Amino acid sequence: MTDGPKTARSPAFGFDPQKVDALATGVLSIVASQKTANMAAPSQELVDMLCTAVKEFDPDAQQRALDHMLSAGVTPAAMIDDYIPLAAHQLGTEWCEDSVSFADVTIGTARLQAMLRELSNDFYADLAADPTAPNVLLVVLSDEYHTLGAMVASNQLRRQGVSVRLKLGQSKHDVAQELRERDYDLFMISASCGENLELVRDIVKTARQAMNNAAPIALGGSIVQLKANLRALTGADVVTTDTKEALRLCALKVQTRGGASLQSSR
Repeated sequence: MTDGPKTARSPAFGFDPQKVDALATGVLSIVASQKTANMAAPSQELVDMLCTAVKEFDPDAQQRALDHMLSAGVTPAAMIDDYIPLAAHQLGTEWCEDSVSFADVTIGTARLQAMLRELSNDFYADLAADPTAPNVLLVVLSDEYHTLGAMVASNQLRRQGVSVRLKLGQSKHDVAQELRERDYDLFMISASCGENLELVRDIVKTARQAMNNAAPIALGGSIVQLKANLRALTGADVVTTDTKEALRLCALKVQTRGGASLQSSR
């Protein structure tokens, strides 16, 4: 270990071993909720390879890993939905087991997020051209650092034909201003830590006061696994980690998108 004594793993440093979910467990719950019995499980060998690549100093290691997965028949959508979250979760697990440093986890997760953005670019441009797509605002609250999960969720929503505005580090003021200036068909909150429950409740209340069109509010992220009875506790209309379920419960009509550059793995 190179990042200090065991006390660095206290909740004050944001990496309580009981909350490794902040890295990717919330994303994994999205993956699990959409799997079917007929789908092949991700290859652990490829997950290991990707996890190793994002820890290497070689700047070309990540691209070689992606190229190898493509040659092995892994679609870009499967990389986003399955392999990147699994690699992030593995980094968090390794850190809790003292096998990697805090820097390894931080840098590796940042590189995984960069991969996700790169894989998504072509598809995002395609969706932006559709003026009839339902509009969704997806926010990650201030003081949260689980942005990888929200990025995966936003990509899944776009592949379902939804126009998504993803905003990170949002305060009550930020949310209120956004919802006053623009109407959305659905407002989604991605949250991880149970300590943010009061903030989530305040955000829901603020959103309802700011909205011009009374759009439904959905709550997701790994907070769903950490707390029970969240609808009553927060006032959200829908609580789920399944993006398809959120859209269905909020009665949004969506159309699954495909394409040569980013084919759905669902």
